[in-house]
Amino acid sequence: MEGVLFPLEGSGTSPGPTTGIAPMIGACRREKSTRSLPFGIRARAHEVRLRGPFRTVTEARAPPGRSARPLPYAPTPVPRSDGLFAVTRSPRHRRLQQPLRVLAMIALALVTAGCSGLPRIDPSGRRFLIWPEPPAPVTGIDPTLGNPLGNVNAAPVYAPGSGGTTGLPLTGGGVLTPVSGAPGQAPPRADERLSITPERVLAPVGSEVILRAGVCGPQDYLRTNRRIEWMLGTEGTGQFVTVGEQGEMDILRYPWQRPNKQDNTFAVGYTSPFHTCLNRGTADPTDDVQVRPGDAWITVTSASEGASYITAHAPESRDWDARRARATIYWVDAEWQIPPSLSVQPGQTAQLTTTVLRKTDGAPVQGWEVRYEVVQGSSARLGYASGEASIATTDAQGRATMQVTPTDDLPGTAVVRVTIARPAQSAPMPSPRLELGSGESVVMWTPSAGAGGGVIGPFTPSQGGSVPPTPFEPPPSDNVPPIGPADRGAPLLEVYVQRDNQRAIRVNDAIPVTITVENRGDAPARNLVIFDRFESGLANDQAPPGESQIKYEGRFPDLGPGESDVVRLEFRAVAPGRHCHYVRVTMDGTDAAVTEQCFAIEALPQAASPTLDIRIEAELRRTVGQSYELRPRVYNTSGTPAENLRVELRYGTELSPEAAEQGNRRIPGGFIWEVGRLEANSSAPFHVKFRCDRPNPAAELTLFVAADGVPEETRTVTVAIEPAAPTPTPSPPNVVPSALDGALSLSSNPARVGQPLTLDVAVANVGTTPLSGVEFRVTLPSQLLARLQPAQSPVPFRAEGGALVFGPIAQLLPNQPVRLTIPCDAAQQGTGDIFLQVRAVGESNVLTRDTPIRVEP
Repeated sequence: MEGVLFPLEGSGTSPGPTTGIAPMIGACRREKSTRSLPFGIRARAHEVRLRGPFRTVTEARAPPGRSARPLPYAPTPVPRSDGLFAVTRSPRHRRLQQPLRVLAMIALALVTAGCSGLPRIDPSGRRFLIWPEPPAPVTGIDPTLGNPLGNVNAAPVYAPGSGGTTGLPLTGGGVLTPVSGAPGQAPPRADERLSITPERVLAPVGSEVILRAGVCGPQDYLRTNRRIEWMLGTEGTGQFVTVGEQGEMDILRYPWQRPNKQDNTFAVGYTSPFHTCLNRGTADPTDDVQVRPGDAWITVTSASEGASYITAHAPESRDWDARRARATIYWVDAEWQIPPSLSVQPGQTAQLTTTVLRKTDGAPVQGWEVRYEVVQGSSARLGYASGEASIATTDAQGRATMQVTPTDDLPGTAVVRVTIARPAQSAPMPSPRLELGSGESVVMWTPSAGAGGGVIGPFTPSQGGSVPPTPFEPPPSDNVPPIGPADRGAPLLEVYVQRDNQRAIRVNDAIPVTITVENRGDAPARNLVIFDRFESGLANDQAPPGESQIKYEGRFPDLGPGESDVVRLEFRAVAPGRHCHYVRVTMDGTDAAVTEQCFAIEALPQAASPTLDIRIEAELRRTVGQSYELRPRVYNTSGTPAENLRVELRYGTELSPEAAEQGNRRIPGGFIWEVGRLEANSSAPFHVKFRCDRPNPAAELTLFVAADGVPEETRTVTVAIEPAAPTPTPSPPNVVPSALDGALSLSSNPARVGQPLTLDVAVANVGTTPLSGVEFRVTLPSQLLARLQPAQSPVPFRAEGGALVFGPIAQLLPNQPVRLTIPCDAAQQGTGDIFLQVRAVGESNVLTRDTPIRVEP
């Protein structure tokens, strides 16, 4: 016991059952566990302090009221000021170690030999190496008696009977007789058998279930330090969380024999040699679990619904049939709302609705059983068949509704018990029918009740419930509802909606539909009412003005079992998009049948927008007094007519109009042409003739063109109006006139929209004398977009009125042309002209060159 701090209780008049032996502490404390040590020494497990291998000191405290006294085999303790004794090794202690080791080895050999008649440690911890009294065999546990360890003695969950018996017990406790065995011969009892508790558990999703297993010997003693292998079936759900005493060592096990969880589905544990109390971290002691000496334990959890199949295996047991045990955990995710108590008028039918939802996400649970039973009061009947017990199934909204009908028109009270059960499942993981909870609702028929009913305070039971937060074992139940054959008849409605054709739906189209109602139950369906509510994208002439619902009441016949009938409706699509209508069919005594149908409505096809192209022909330079003609033309290059074409021309005061194209309307400073329709692949001219009144180096004329579905386009033309030239004087006969020439060249013609291309411009002096002050202007059509940068041009330029003006060039020598390249992009489809105008100072004539360009899609 080196390195252990413990009180000495080996002397004095201790009031235990044996003088000088410490009594076993039976009460369980969650914060610490107590185990017995040999030679009358009691140690507390949480007070064990391991020392280093090179310095070992044992400290002991004297119990209150007694003086500390060393044992004959122990070293002499040295008292300290705090009541503790520091004990170090002594030669006498070393001499006592050898016989102690021999005794320990002999005891170990006897224990491992499995001889039950030899002395052994008493499981109670009160004796050591004595002959135990013959134990009385365990014949059973009365479930009505309390458990001193605080566990709940509850029976497991059993599956419902199927009307017959298979001969095999559900708990697996029976043993099959071998084929070769004699009839009536009982099988021999195994020397050891593995037991697991609990065998079947109902637990909420996310909780942690504690399972215990132990190896029981022939005298009903549990074996300690026996290896238990835990296996979780992969066909189910869940995973292991914690294995008992994980990673801990014991003096009677090899160092490598430690409990360990290898993965989430396999773990190795050992039966405990001492008593342990497991608490769940709560202040409530009723949820604690007591682990006896000889028990191995493990915890299991699951994040989803299903079943966990756990197998415990004792590999050291020789009997193959008795070394395995199995437990099943059914995980449930649900909470429910019991219907409130009601007060209604005498003779009026009351309706009770139970709602079942998933606790994790609040989603409704469909297909669960809710059993209603009149447990007090004989003046009420349940369901369509008017029985005292009936079962309703939750619908898609998680609701199970039951009608409570009085047997007369007199005041009375009926207490209805409501039981929620999950039905038996066969796939994907089979599980029996499980009753989860129950409650009671009271229906009172009284003349003082209002027309709408209300809740009766004194009779209101618990109105809700869910699976308890900790696992539990509900009592066994035959799970057979007391419903006679006469009470099973009830109608069951199915409703279907189908379109009469599957063509695409566009706005203003008619949508004929057929509603089919079928009774699949075994009782007539009476007083059927059909409601059809539709969204704003649909219209129906049968709906009242301003409402979006159709109601068929009193026009639908009663349907017997297996019968069906149809209703035909016709909607009209009024808006594009996804729009639905919802059908609900109600009848007496059961839940409504609901369905829905949605339509994808397409918008009306839009007509193609026309494409307009504007082309303008005009002079670029005129003189005061001369005529100036502007010749714009608008082309419709698409296959769609242009409606409401409107052309507007604006000009400055330096020009005076002399003539204009017919159909114009004169406005201050311009003209307007309103053309009703420009046919596809056609054009219209809008010519105007002006007189130049005043000089202006950059007189602008702007043209605005617009039509329906076509954004307005603008074009601007610039003309240089120069002063009138003086009367020329004859040149001397020996003066040779100068001459200018120019050229334009495109890299791609025709070009495609978005394609880059280049425009090469060349200006030359073809005369014999140098020319000074030469400048030239390049005008691009709307189909091209120039991307010329100043660093790319050998001649300075400026943008002026939609054109690029280069120069002036100080001196242009003969036969030395100036060449430059203008990068462009094909911006839009159409045909246009590129103009080059060259002029020198002192020259009256302007040289003009042009080249066409066509841009294709």
